[in-house]
Amino acid sequence: MQALLDDRVAPQVLFPPPDTPPAPLPVALDQIAPPRRKRQPIGFRRELQPRRAPDAQTIEQSRGRLEIRELWVVDAGDVGPSLMTAYGWRQVTQIGGLRRWCRRRHADLWTVEEVTVVSSRQRTPAQFLASIRNHWTIENQVHRPRDGSMQEDRLHGRAIGVILAVCRNVVINLIRRHLPGRYIPTARNAITTDLGIALRWMHLPLRN
Repeated sequence: MQALLDDRVAPQVLFPPPDTPPAPLPVALDQIAPPRRKRQPIGFRRELQPRRAPDAQTIEQSRGRLEIRELWVVDAGDVGPSLMTAYGWRQVTQIGGLRRWCRRRHADLWTVEEVTVVSSRQRTPAQFLASIRNHWTIENQVHRPRDGSMQEDRLHGRAIGVILAVCRNVVINLIRRHLPGRYIPTARNAITTDLGIALRWMHLPLRN
């Protein structure tokens, strides 16, 4: 799948037309780390090839790293039906190339990562890039609190795992709704010391 999209889309996504001057790289050449893949042909590095300006770009500094995200977007065209036939992906309307430049704290060199992204909605490049970033909301707001704050990985109730996951989600949502801004482990400690909080929540309507 990756090879199919790269071969058919990469030329028009990343590389500029012959009569267009190439866009500069966001970082200096001497600050780019060598590729990790040893099988990459010598002399070929797509991130160093002449490229057109990205359709959308964001710069973010968080969690001990600085990231530059560049997105190039084109209409799916005849690639959409091919993806439907090969992979069952319905109504693919846009295809993009996402390039992530990352430099971690106390590191001198930037690493580069490229992925191909598809969308079934027609969006502006800025909206497309924001939706890619928001994909991690599920991990950060659901799975990570369940694993860390609720210690899901330490409790091996595999037979009733789904039921336990639903119960943890209910507890996390109740804490976020009625104790906003409270750190979840701190809120759990408060509930264990004052069971009246949990009893009051049991009588609240489930609907908004």
